[in-house]
Amino acid sequence: MKICILGGGFTGITAYRLLKDAGHDVFIIEAQSDIGGLSKTYYKYGCEYEFGPHILYTKDQAVIDFLSRFIKLRTEDYISKISVYGNLIGEGLINFPPSWDDVKKLKEYPQILEDYNNQKNSIKNPKLLSEFAINNLGSKLYELTIKNYTRKRWGVEPETISCEWCGSRPFIIKEEKNVTRWENLKIRFRPDDYNKLAKDILKSYDDVLLNTKFLNFNFDKDKISSVQTDKG
Repeated sequence: MKICILGGGFTGITAYRLLKDAGHDVFIIEAQSDIGGLSKTYYKYGCEYEFGPHILYTKDQAVIDFLSRFIKLRTEDYISKISVYGNLIGEGLINFPPSWDDVKKLKEYPQILEDYNNQKNSIKNPKLLSEFAINNLGSKLYELTIKNYTRKRWGVEPETISCEWCGSRPFIIKEEKNVTRWENLKIRFRPDDYNKLAKDILKSYDDVLLNTKFLNFNFDKDKISSVQTDKG
């Protein structure tokens, strides 16, 4: 069977590898200049920074078996940090979720404390991400962390996102000083480099159309006969 996959992110390239291994004729249309989608590894100041999922965790044996073909299983602690001022190092790089000890180091601490005391659980039945975060963090810390991150990472305003999923996220200020180590994630993978992982899964670019935007499918009765892109 000939199969077209729209998008060369990790969902697309995983589907490509499974279908290719099953003997199908598969190709990918990707609008960007490389595969990997939102999951990229960048290097700066001698450190690596992952954009996308920092840890791949699962209890599904089929997923474990697939990932194990390309990366080693790791069990070390995962410590999450967030940049308040946009720095990759230095001032404003704090643990997430933050403790009060982290928050006190910020120059905005007086405003953060005032907002937290005045706004903690002040919004009844929050429906939006912004409302949920303000209920737990106060306006100022929400703006410095969740709001800025959501805008930067996803390109959308938190005021437009439902809070249905927020209960599973650590939107809190912790009382204790120790960092969160996510010890409950018993099975987790951490790639050395998301760019390399994507290329290892793909194996070859022969079946990938990069810098190509999908426009439409052409049909012959009830079957797809061809694909329209901005290149023809």
